[in-house]
Amino acid sequence: MASLEQNIQKFKFDLLRKMPFYGDVVMRLRFTETTSVPVAATNGRDIMYNPDYMNHLAVGEQNFVLMHEILHIMLLHCKRGIGKNRDIWNISCDIMVNGILSELQYSIRRHNIPFERPRVGIFEDISSDDDAENIYAKICESNKETASYKYLWLTDKYNSPKKVRVQHDIVYPRSGNEKTDVLHRKQTSNGLRAEDAEDAFNNIETIIRESMAKNRSDAGNYFIPKFFLKLVQSRQIKWSDLLKSFLTEQISDDVSYTTPERKYIHMDLILPGHSMSEETIEEVWAFVDSSGSIGNNELNQFLTQLYRIVKSFHCKLHICYWDTQVTDVYKNVTSEKGVLECVPHHSGGTDINCIYHWIRTNNVKPSLMLILTDGFFGTISDYSIVRKYKQKTIMVLSRDISDSLGDIHEKEDLKAIGRIVRL
Repeated sequence: MASLEQNIQKFKFDLLRKMPFYGDVVMRLRFTETTSVPVAATNGRDIMYNPDYMNHLAVGEQNFVLMHEILHIMLLHCKRGIGKNRDIWNISCDIMVNGILSELQYSIRRHNIPFERPRVGIFEDISSDDDAENIYAKICESNKETASYKYLWLTDKYNSPKKVRVQHDIVYPRSGNEKTDVLHRKQTSNGLRAEDAEDAFNNIETIIRESMAKNRSDAGNYFIPKFFLKLVQSRQIKWSDLLKSFLTEQISDDVSYTTPERKYIHMDLILPGHSMSEETIEEVWAFVDSSGSIGNNELNQFLTQLYRIVKSFHCKLHICYWDTQVTDVYKNVTSEKGVLECVPHHSGGTDINCIYHWIRTNNVKPSLMLILTDGFFGTISDYSIVRKYKQKTIMVLSRDISDSLGDIHEKEDLKAIGRIVRL
């Protein structure tokens, strides 16, 4: 039977290999055994766990507890809680983290990583627009008449109040003020010095930016809290990087130490590398909006770059043009010169449903679809077929349309199609 330490190491390596956006961060954190915390806690840089408690949990529950603390670190909850009521803030962050894990658990399990929710914890429904600050404000409003914060009142989506016990797993930086630190000694006993904390928080932000830059496809495959996106909002995701990551992910998951992961060798860390002998992506279909909203130069650059990427992965490339119907189809484009010969001969309105109708009518089963459009494509008429291809679709927008979208229905239609990136 594996030890707790071995289970933690395996969890870290599984994340690094199978969910690298999180794995890149986790491999740079320090995990420490201690009986000074009842279950687990973090000071924003280190994860502390009680071995006596953890050993009574199943492996999947251990992974859940560790991932809970990992997200506290990644979401900078120690830093964002400075100046707030610590009891309420900790509960708010726990609700947010557990809500995220409720979404993330499906991706984790899909990669055959044990993951299950422990019996103890605060699990509330959250919306995609929630963050810890919003939850904090709601709890403050529900408890403004409360004299003691040993217990807090929460209100669920049915407006049914319930009382929960305050728990602490966020360890705040030591302020240097002896009276303040004594007052909060349970919440600062493992805390970082103020100057160390600032460096740690800045370092975490840098790690997240680097990891998102390296692992762009995770933004589509895994639940990414919007706070992470705020950290990198000035960095535009390139469609070509996303495409390369997607194609790389589809390579056979067989791994071998005979092909080690070279980027970690300098750290004396030998991990199995992916075998490149088997590829599951055979055909890439590019559907290009021919309604006149995309210029010839943009189009030629897009198609040429697409061809080069696809060719490097030994895939077949098919290019189709569409407006209110699929009008021009060029199968098995085999050269860059051939790309420039793939031109549209019709231009009309815009109706994205024609792509899915054409796929169904012609019994086409694309391994991967790219849809190039300006973002205004009509209303989806059949969500079932759109969802069928969502995980295989990258929508490349020729311009930023975020300020032009009207009602929530338009925004949901955009999200329903697939991963969204800019040209």
